[in-house]
Amino acid sequence: MKLKIVIIDDEQDAVDNLKRIINEFCKEATVVGEANIIDNGFEVIYEKKPDLVLLDIDMPRGDGFDLIERFPRRTFDIIMVTGYPKFKDKAIEYETFGFINKPIDIEKLQKMIKDVSEFRKQNPEKIYWKFPKL
Repeated sequence: MKLKIVIIDDEQDAVDNLKRIINEFCKEATVVGEANIIDNGFEVIYEKKPDLVLLDIDMPRGDGFDLIERFPRRTFDIIMVTGYPKFKDKAIEYETFGFINKPIDIEKLQKMIKDVSEFRKQNPEKIYWKFPKL
């Protein structure tokens, strides 16, 4: 079964580029949805139930971390795809699977998607819990 991916990025060129890379280089995956703001991203994730979300950080009306916060019980993995490497440590705190800087390194993205696919095969029921900070 193919890994289901949702792409959330406010730049349509970035979305189109990621879809092209996945379609051409990642045969174990398929893009099932996309969004350009976090509100729509929440709806697409809820509707499509992806295995993996490729998520930008800096977007209008909220950032990628705001979207993650909306899922206290998360059943999908996340790869942050951004032009802001300073957020790498924060991404680790949110238990993201990986972090890729723009412009996209095709081989790195290909390897991460393959790694997520293998991880999901071995851990199909993996759940990430977000506990409130005290």
